[in-house]
This record gives sequence, structure tokens and C-alpha cells, in this order.
Amino acid sequence: MKSVLNKLTIEKFDDLFRQLVDCGISTESHVRIMMAEVFEKATMQHHFSEMYATLCVQLSAWFAEYVKVGNFKRILLDQCQASFEANLHPPADAVLLKNKDGSDLDASELEERKHLYKTRMLGNVRLVAQLLVKKMVASKVLISIAQELIAEPSPSTLEPLALMLSITGPEFDVPTWSHHTAFKGVFAEVGKFAKDKEFPARTRFLLQDVLDLRSDGWKDKKVATKKLEGPKKLADISDK
Repeated sequence: MKSVLNKLTIEKFDDLFRQLVDCGISTESHVRIMMAEVFEKATMQHHFSEMYATLCVQLSAWFAEYVKVGNFKRILLDQCQASFEANLHPPADAVLLKNKDGSDLDASELEERKHLYKTRMLGNVRLVAQLLVKKMVASKVLISIAQELIAEPSPSTLEPLALMLSITGPEFDVPTWSHHTAFKGVFAEVGKFAKDKEFPARTRFLLQDVLDLRSDGWKDKKVATKKLEGPKKLADISDK
């Protein structure tokens, strides 16, 4: 299972999907292990987040037709929650500043560890947002996550929020959505944070970009806010 996921790319998707479903997955425990692996990879491979979301869509359909392994969407939701909670807050300073042997990190190691946390958080949010758009997770989860991210606002929560809103906004920012009133409330908070100079300029600019995107009817006119790109091929990434 893990070796197949390690090879997964857009170019090889169909062949490797067949290998994945033919590798002996037959119990709910197998599926939970697989979804944990999928989330682990997606958190670190941002360019492939939509591909991994598509994988979840196809797995859901395959299990429904061929192998009854419990409620796949329930398993997926459980993994979403576990991954989100695990990555919601940066490690405490006591953990962040120390190596496993108790020795202090040097400046470069500390910066690397902070970057790794941010990569994982943004990757996790990006995948969950794609799953929401593809209707693999109940839409009310969007409100729950957004409210969690603004409960204790900081750059580490507001920047992922900006990313999530930029991906999900075009799909859910419609008056007919049952949770639209709550969604508008999230944007009201975003508007306040975007003007609050207690937050770094980068954070405020990202939030303002989302507000501008919304005011333009979710038609992206800024290169910096193009979050809805399709899954990338390896050649596309290597050219950048």
C-alpha cells in the first residue's frame, strides 16, 4: 500500500489506483491505515492535494461497489479531524526549541522545524478544502474548521484560513447554502483581522486578498491568490 502511494503521480494515476485497490485492502482497519498515509503525503506535497482528493473520491466509489469496509466517508471525516487537530497549533516552545536528546536547536534547525510545521498545516488545510469542494466531507465541516481557526487568531491560524476560504469560497459562498449565514460571519471576522495591525503585514495581505477575491465574484485576477490550480504533473513542478 505504502509503496504504491509513494509512486502516485498524475501521469501514473490510473495504473497505480488499480494496484492500490488490488493490494488486499479488505477491512476497515486497512482503510484507516491507508487514509492516514494519504493525509501524511498530502500535507507535504501541496502540488498534489487535488490529486489526493480525487483519489479519495475514486476510493469511495470503488469501496461502495466492490468491498464493504464500513462507512468510507466516516473514516475520511475521522482522519480529517485527527489530522487537523494534530496540526492546528505549533509545538510548544519547550518542544520546538529542543532536540529529542534535550539539546538546544541552533537557529537553522529551529527555522527548519517552524517551516515544517507550516508546511504540514497548510497542506492539511488544502487537502480538506479540496475534499469539501468534491463533496467528500459534509459542508458544515467548513464552518467548524473556520470557526476553530479564528477562535484564537494568529498568523499560524489565519494564513491557513485564507487558503481554505480561497479554495472553498467559489463553491460555498452562495445564498442557497444552508450554512451561508455562518459563512458570511467568518468573512466579517476576516475583514476585522485584515485591518488589525497587531498581525504581521503578510497575514493581513493574505486575508485582504481573499476579501478582494470574494468582491470580484471569486474570479481570480491576482497571480498571488490563484489557489484553484489543478493537480500538477511532475514536469510542471520541475520547470518552476
